[in-house]
Amino acid sequence: MLKDTISKLKQVMLEFDCPIPSRASVSEIEKFKEWAVEKFGEKVPWEKYIPFLEEVNSIEFNGIFLYGIDPNDSNLDIIENNEIWHDVEENKKYLFFCDGDISWYVWDSEIDEVQELDKPSGKVYEVYDNLNDMLIATLEMAVP
Repeated sequence: MLKDTISKLKQVMLEFDCPIPSRASVSEIEKFKEWAVEKFGEKVPWEKYIPFLEEVNSIEFNGIFLYGIDPNDSNLDIIENNEIWHDVEENKKYLFFCDGDISWYVWDSEIDEVQELDKPSGKVYEVYDNLNDMLIATLEMAVP
């Protein structure tokens, strides 16, 4: 399902003459895994993120920024963005995977939950069953 959703978004991006991001390399994926485990421990749901990275190493389209590892645009780098968001003490429990105009899409390491947060307030808007469901929902929002 994730691959199908990415494929559909790629087709739309082509129609709008937007560049299609390349996939993440094995070394980039390893870099992310090491960083995530160091920051959050072994329970990080990185294995659900790997299929996304194997298809595209970040996506910026229609107001959605799905992060990757060392993409050409630093605004899309998951490690850089997390370091920025973690400047606020309350945010250190989150692994930020994506942001949109008004929302962050995160994994809450304290309660092992994937959530959509309101950017200004940090209030939980939605809870997803898993990271894969959040990725699919976010990608589907990017398709006009």
